[in-house]
Amino acid sequence: VNTAFLELVKTETHRGLEGRALAGYHTGGACYGYTSIPEENPQDPEHPRMLVRVDQEQAKVVRRIFHLYAEGIGLRAIAEALNAEQVHAPQDGSSKKRAGRGWSKSQLHFMLRNERYVGRTVWNKREWIKVDGKRRPRPRPESEWKVRDEPALAIIDAATWAKVQERNKANAKG
Repeated sequence: VNTAFLELVKTETHRGLEGRALAGYHTGGACYGYTSIPEENPQDPEHPRMLVRVDQEQAKVVRRIFHLYAEGIGLRAIAEALNAEQVHAPQDGSSKKRAGRGWSKSQLHFMLRNERYVGRTVWNKREWIKVDGKRRPRPRPESEWKVRDEPALAIIDAATWAKVQERNKANAKG
């Protein structure tokens, strides 16, 4: 009975999040350059849905990172420059990460591949499963993805995005 109940909760939660994703509401998780705000006049005032909006201060940093990388500057050099200027990095000061850690190559690597920065939101790309008592992500088939193009949330223009992805592809080949 407990297992069946947990499976029902999992299914209903996923269904609810899918509805929010399709309607353009925030489904959780932080993304540097964006913030979430409660919707105005919610249907259920006790549980307002959240709307994603561009954080203009962080967006300036995101644009700078993309432009520097597009111009040929390396990830390590970009991270060192941001850290030298004491630009706050994602998760700085949060409970998940000790304060003062700053920017890293891996953060920049994933940021430069995140389609959200060009106004494309993809939900349901992966699921979380337990392996040896730990939660691990597992990719879902592309047919299950829910994709929304939201030009109002684009921080990076298409030309810069294309240039960065071209460089990423060239670097991946070695």
